[in-house]
Amino acid sequence: KGTTFLVASLVDVTARLAAESALAASERQFRQLFDSMDSGCALHEIVCDDRGRPADYRFLRVNPAFARHTGLAEADVVGRTALEVLPGLDPGLIARYGHVALTGEPDAFESYVAVLNRWYEIRAYCPRHGQFAVIFHDISDRKRAEAVVRESEERYRQLVELAQEGVWAIDIRGQTTFVNPRMAAMLGYAPGEMVGRSFLDFIPEAGRPAALDRLSRRMSGEVEQ
Repeated sequence: KGTTFLVASLVDVTARLAAESALAASERQFRQLFDSMDSGCALHEIVCDDRGRPADYRFLRVNPAFARHTGLAEADVVGRTALEVLPGLDPGLIARYGHVALTGEPDAFESYVAVLNRWYEIRAYCPRHGQFAVIFHDISDRKRAEAVVRESEERYRQLVELAQEGVWAIDIRGQTTFVNPRMAAMLGYAPGEMVGRSFLDFIPEAGRPAALDRLSRRMSGEVEQ
């Protein structure tokens, strides 16, 4: 009978298993962070046309907060392109994301997405060539509040501009910050000639000490009798 030989080869895979375990732990931590973020987060790949220009992008992955900030469910977007999900999306936004994905240069900006009727604060970066990730949150409430303030300020400005009483505003240095047409006309100037200049430039020299004293008392909160 022939002799049978058994040959065994042993390879130490301790280091490989340790590396795989560390990688798995890192991925779990990343996933937990990704899922628990308050900001919306999404990973995409850019889609280029025949000339290599960004023309669309595909959703690869989104976190739970994505739906809260966009109103779009994960099942309705992952695997589909932006123009399939959001027909009419601004081509300028696609081009901006394409620049990030193809050059690796990060970007941060605010954008109004008309198809969602929402404002977003967005940070975009490139995890690998041809892909881009965005971290964003809905700032529509803040933008609406800012618009209300601007409208209120504009109405106030118009009222002051048209007022028949003179209105003259100065800062703590005594510099003119605003003067309405009525006040400027009373002093014989145009409003643009007064703004940025000291209020003392428009007061006769003899009256300056009294004007400075009055300003000082106003600044200290003293009520004039």
